[in-house]
Amino acid sequence: LDQAYVKSPVAGQIIEVHARPGETVGSDGIATIGQTQQMMAIAEVYQDDIQTVEIGQSAVVTSPIIAEPLQGAVEQIGFQVERQEVVNEDPAANIDAKVIEVQVRLDEADSEKVAGLSNLQVTVTIETE
Repeated sequence: LDQAYVKSPVAGQIIEVHARPGETVGSDGIATIGQTQQMMAIAEVYQDDIQTVEIGQSAVVTSPIIAEPLQGAVEQIGFQVERQEVVNEDPAANIDAKVIEVQVRLDEADSEKVAGLSNLQVTVTIETE
């Protein structure tokens, strides 16, 4: 009976179940598990603006479904220039822009507020001096 239980190798929140009892386990595994106690926001920063971004800079994260702005700080700046993945709703926007991925670690209290909203599209404003 002990071998019939599935145990996660890490502590976390089950985000999505991919297989239920009796189903064949596919390439996605049984479930997606996330460590939601510390949430991150991923920002795409235009390559022309990346020189103004530094580790530790304050950032504000907003979204129409979040009641108040969330506070965070730049934790990591990517090393690779990539094509923009998030498309602006403005038809005049540059959809072929080159961007660098910047990770913003949300403050602990704000992480708790959005722990159930993984993959939420947000707007990140990195505060420069």
